[in-house]
Amino acid sequence: MTRRQKPGELGRWRQSPSLSVAGFVGVALLSWVAVGSCTEPAQAPPALPSGGQPRPIDAIRAVIEALQAYPVVAIGESHNLKEAGAFYESLVAADAFSASVDDIVVEFGNSLFQSTIDRYVSGKSVPRSELKRVWQDTTQVGAWDAPMYEAFFTAVRRANAATTFCPRSTTRS
Repeated sequence: MTRRQKPGELGRWRQSPSLSVAGFVGVALLSWVAVGSCTEPAQAPPALPSGGQPRPIDAIRAVIEALQAYPVVAIGESHNLKEAGAFYESLVAADAFSASVDDIVVEFGNSLFQSTIDRYVSGKSVPRSELKRVWQDTTQVGAWDAPMYEAFFTAVRRANAATTFCPRSTTRS
């Protein structure tokens, strides 16, 4: 994930507040990375409690706060974990996430099909037989067949449909 850039910050210009699946990476244990560009200066992450036991905080809020403090936030996963998939869908659906993130980079896909996933998450019609090649035709045969990976892309598509959408002039792979 990358945070949204503030006006005047170097980087590519965006016409749209929508999310894109910007590219695919193959980093062991790295599931996805959100790339944002914030509208306010980066702030330090919240202080950890002193002494005693750590206190759990809301995971979505923690990711949003991390995006306010850092330009790139990486989320690791135990592959095929149903609970992780549910979290990813909830995170992508959160309005604060869409307001904070421009790009999402994932490892569970093949960059040869970048244009296919770009069309899909932007709301265009893509036959399922073509779409599933994104996560099935990889060097990790069978690794990404769990329903959570397809559901993630569908969640990004839904999040984009819920925002004011302008077609992107460029995509990255």
